[in-house]
Amino acid sequence: MMAGTDRPLSPVLDPGVLWHVGTIVATQLVDLPNGGQEVQDVPIVTDEPMAIDPLTAIERAESGAILSEATHRVRFYWVAGIRPAQRVVMQDPYEDRQRTFQIVSVLNPGERALLLDLLVVEKV
Repeated sequence: MMAGTDRPLSPVLDPGVLWHVGTIVATQLVDLPNGGQEVQDVPIVTDEPMAIDPLTAIERAESGAILSEATHRVRFYWVAGIRPAQRVVMQDPYEDRQRTFQIVSVLNPGERALLLDLLVVEKV
């Protein structure tokens, strides 16, 4: 650190907060063996340790149903090629269910290619 500042020179991620393991998936057009094509979810990054922190939650009544939406911050070590059109998929071991988060924005703190902060939305 520089004298007189308490800020590190680069973003810091404490490995002890990486409690979750997720996969980044993208929807892509895939060639099939029969010569056709099909839209499939293709993993971009698998089994990536990450921290997932809730930010906001909204519930609203619409057409006789209650729709819930929650935003989260997902933080992990930098990986090239992560885009807002992709999704984070995580197996929740505590509730024994798969959770899917739509990526809204991708942030590279300090533009140093060390960490990624994703703003994601989970619709329930």
